[in-house]
Amino acid sequence: MPGEYILPAALGRFQELHPQVIAKLEIADSTEIGQLIMDAKLEAGMIGALLDNPLLCQEHIADDELVVIAASQHHLADERSIILENILEEPLIVREAGSGTQLVIESKLKEKDITPDRLNVRLELGSTAAVVNAVAAGLGISLVSRFAVKNRINSEDIAVLDIEDLPLERGLYFVTRRDQVISPLVESFYEFLKEYLQLYPSH
Repeated sequence: MPGEYILPAALGRFQELHPQVIAKLEIADSTEIGQLIMDAKLEAGMIGALLDNPLLCQEHIADDELVVIAASQHHLADERSIILENILEEPLIVREAGSGTQLVIESKLKEKDITPDRLNVRLELGSTAAVVNAVAAGLGISLVSRFAVKNRINSEDIAVLDIEDLPLERGLYFVTRRDQVISPLVESFYEFLKEYLQLYPSH
């Protein structure tokens, strides 16, 4: 999610301040980003869930929240909030298993003693944008970052719902290798990104 909805605009703003910088953005799920950093193919990344890897330095950089989205014509669309049982009953569109979103969802369900096989998964997609578009097309409901839909909350194709009995707050993390000294440029971008995310929250 960060690679689709946060970093492009943040990098654009950073380049306005530092026009000599040429950026390369790799978009992948949180697990893959962590592995690319471990393999020294990336110097740093931004992920949507803490990874179980003590060799990674994962700095909390912003707060986020997952919300339920449904097509505007869906029978839940007129509800201001729903309960977990509604999600278990509905056809669900999800991200792939290694994504930060899925890691958070599975962790939150585990706290409620609910296993992932209770979910009525109908479609698994490799990007949050694809998930949002599939929901808008009426293929099912989903849980996505509020960052991903903040510009579509008042749109006519999707409805954004809160869950009463399943808090879905999460952190976003800036990740590097613990045994590697990051470059001054990455350090500068990290400091910029913290300030940028305070000015442009998900809500």
